[in-house]
Amino acid sequence: MEKNAAERFRFRGGLPAFEEETEFRLTAAAEWDPFVVLESVRQGGPRFVCVRAEAVAAGYKAHLAAEAEVELGAGGAGPEDLLYLAVVNEAPGGGLAANLAAPIVLNKRTGVGLQAVGAAPEYPAQATILGPGERESC
Repeated sequence: MEKNAAERFRFRGGLPAFEEETEFRLTAAAEWDPFVVLESVRQGGPRFVCVRAEAVAAGYKAHLAAEAEVELGAGGAGPEDLLYLAVVNEAPGGGLAANLAAPIVLNKRTGVGLQAVGAAPEYPAQATILGPGERESC
């Protein structure tokens, strides 16, 4: 995705706990890198700060189920087509963490996305990206 750009993605089943939200806009800006914002196109809908998974865990790999690959249209997708994002959340005790265990996967070629729950069980759901003291400096 180009920096300072926004793209739209369709999520057939929405996201867990937000099943009715099926269209999201991904916004990136050069000064935010490696962070992006994924937000519902519906006014007042949910918004998530995400981070590119490989920025948190070098060599990040998720194992998509066959159904997920079909839904994404990932059969002929190259590595440049798929974007793996980790949702950022507050870590226990403060700071920020990223959910690497259940990545949001976006196919930039088809404009389809999904959250692949269970696709990366070898990674933590609470990977620390900023400790409590570091968060204050953001």
